[in-house]
Amino acid sequence: MNESHSNNVKVFLFEVFKEKEYTFGGEIILIDQPYQEQQLDMNGSMRKVWIFPVKLKEHSWHVPYEVIEEVEEKKDKKAKKLSNEELEKKAKLSSNKPSRRNTLSASVFIRNSYVKEIAHRKANGQCQLCKQYAPFQDKHGKPFLEIHHIDWLSSGGQDSIENAVALCPNCHRKMHIVNDYSNVVELKQIASVRSYKQGLVVRVIYQSGRRLACVPLK
Repeated sequence: MNESHSNNVKVFLFEVFKEKEYTFGGEIILIDQPYQEQQLDMNGSMRKVWIFPVKLKEHSWHVPYEVIEEVEEKKDKKAKKLSNEELEKKAKLSSNKPSRRNTLSASVFIRNSYVKEIAHRKANGQCQLCKQYAPFQDKHGKPFLEIHHIDWLSSGGQDSIENAVALCPNCHRKMHIVNDYSNVVELKQIASVRSYKQGLVVRVIYQSGRRLACVPLK
C-alpha cells in the first residue's frame, strides 16, 4: 500500500459487515502519509498498528445506511455489557478521530460505541442540559437520549468522553441550531465529570398520548 503510488500495483477494498461475508468496495488510493498509533487487539492487548489514510478512487460505492445501523447496533450491545472500568479503558484507547462513510442518501460519521455508552451512563436517564427525564423509552425499554458532540464532529471535534453528552431530542436540536456559548461551557463541564451509573430503568407514564411523569425504577 505504501508504494502503490509508484509501483503501479492496484489495491482493492473488501469490507466485512457480516461474519464470513466480504463486500467489494472498489479500488483505493493513498491520500496521506501512513502513521502509527496504539490500538487494542482482539484479546484486549495494546499493539502498535500502521494506519493508511485511503479513499476510493471512484465514488460509486456507497454503504447502505441499514447496514451501518446494523453494525453500530451490534457494537452498542457489546459496549452495554462492559463494566465502567472496561468502558473507560476502551474509550480512551480508541482513536478520537471519527470515521466517515458515504451512504446512498448522506455522509455519516461512525461514532465510538464506548464513548456513547459512557455518555448514557453519566446522564442516568436525564437530559444533561435541561435536566428532565428522557421524553420516552426506546424499543428496548431504555430512556431515549441522543448523543451530542459538544464540539461538532463536522467541525473537527473529537469523538471522546470529554466531548460527548446525552441530550433529549429537543435540547439536541437546540444545540445544533442555537449552540449558545453558555450551554457549550456548561456541557463541557458536565462531560469532564467522571461519575456515572449503569443500568437505570425509567418507567414513562402516559395518559392520552401525553407524558405525565418519568419514574426511576430500582
